[in-house]
Amino acid sequence: MECINIAGSSNGRTTDFGSVYLGSNPSPAANSKQMTTKQSILIILTAILVAVGLAYVNQRIDDSLAIQSGTYQFEEFVQPNQNWLYKITLSNTDGKWNAQISIDGFQTITRLNAVGNISGKSLEIVLDSYGADNIGESFEGKGDLLFVLTPTRKGLQIDWIELKPVLPENNQSSILTKVSN
Repeated sequence: MECINIAGSSNGRTTDFGSVYLGSNPSPAANSKQMTTKQSILIILTAILVAVGLAYVNQRIDDSLAIQSGTYQFEEFVQPNQNWLYKITLSNTDGKWNAQISIDGFQTITRLNAVGNISGKSLEIVLDSYGADNIGESFEGKGDLLFVLTPTRKGLQIDWIELKPVLPENNQSSILTKVSN
């Protein structure tokens, strides 16, 4: 009867437990370097795509925060029944901004025609003339800076200059909401 050696190596030329002959292909260590390079390229391409995507989204956000033509309004109210409605209609024709301003309310009928001058992301509203239905002339005249409009996510922020709201608490700045295009 023949004896079979199950454990250990009889001549030193057999492989240890778990190792195998890999042939002439690169070993797993060499392949992992190639994978690392491929992964690095993939990571770089992904980062570039994310950066381009964020730039696109930021541009869209910036575009949505631009001054847009349309009618905007702001309202003030004092108890028991005094209110004022400020309505500003902005239009842009061939790059020239115009504004029609109407303020209606308690003992107030104001009609102003104005021009707009871009200043950074803001629009400066400058008096051009009084409207036909205006009652009283409270400004020095053509060229007075009435207010400055700056786009925000909530609407147009109005920073009052010569034209002031009735209520002192609104003198710093107020938000105009868009009511129509």
